[in-house]
Amino acid sequence: MQIYEIEKIIKQHKRDIRKEYILDIKFEIIYFLDSIKYSIKSVYNGIKNFWKWKKIIWNDRWYDYSFLDEIIRFKLTNMKNHWRKDTHYVGDWDERLLLERLVEILDEIDYIENEMPENMSWTEQTEKVQELYEEFGNLLYSVREFEKEDSGKNHKYKTNGIQTLWD
Repeated sequence: MQIYEIEKIIKQHKRDIRKEYILDIKFEIIYFLDSIKYSIKSVYNGIKNFWKWKKIIWNDRWYDYSFLDEIIRFKLTNMKNHWRKDTHYVGDWDERLLLERLVEILDEIDYIENEMPENMSWTEQTEKVQELYEEFGNLLYSVREFEKEDSGKNHKYKTNGIQTLWD
């Protein structure tokens, strides 16, 4: 009687091992197919980004700072246009407003540097541009700090709002 029970236990154990092995194989196949899918998406997004950026990059010159502003403006505008549409978390509206302000600052700088308003003297223009660049740098720094808060241990900003929704 004991031998029969031991054989039964061994057979059951072998079946369990086979089931786990089959599940592992299924998981590996699904993972492999997902990686192929994301590789194709990555190539597609790369081609789409290349097409979107080709005009900006084509006009870029290594010696001209104005193209740096154009690249940054294009990137920030692209992020701003997709932010609320493709992001879904607590605080994404605040980040979109921050991106909008960054683009506005670059537009103001461009206006002051290229249009040269008649009611401003040269020193007033340079001081205004300097103030705007400082504000731009501070806002950009605050975006980076906001990212650090969200990625690290201060994740409470997002989860507190979610917890109150479910309570």
